[in-house]
Amino acid sequence: GITYTVDTMRQLRQIYGDAAELFFITGVDTILDVFGWKEPEELLSLCRFIVAARPGLDLHIVGEIFGKYYSSVVIPLEMPQLDISSSDIRKRIREGRSIKYLVPESVEQYIIQQKLYLL
Repeated sequence: GITYTVDTMRQLRQIYGDAAELFFITGVDTILDVFGWKEPEELLSLCRFIVAARPGLDLHIVGEIFGKYYSSVVIPLEMPQLDISSSDIRKRIREGRSIKYLVPESVEQYIIQQKLYLL
């Protein structure tokens, strides 16, 4: 069935307790939609978001949108940009194309063994 990030974070909070720091790593393109997610305010209280740049989107927009209210929760990650995305990796797998060098070898082997993303 459908799962929501806020529900997953609630479960992780129950498992690891209030003292644990929970992080959700995502791209700037995804974080821009977070207020359209299920219970965004609750989600922002449960974990911190590490936000990576995406081609065509400047990380500075994160500060402009989340500003003083969420600056300790939504953390921009400055790093070299690689022109890869999870959706591209899933598409390559469905099309039978290689994902070598796009993910660690152990991840590639796990995806192959578990037959993930073939549908």
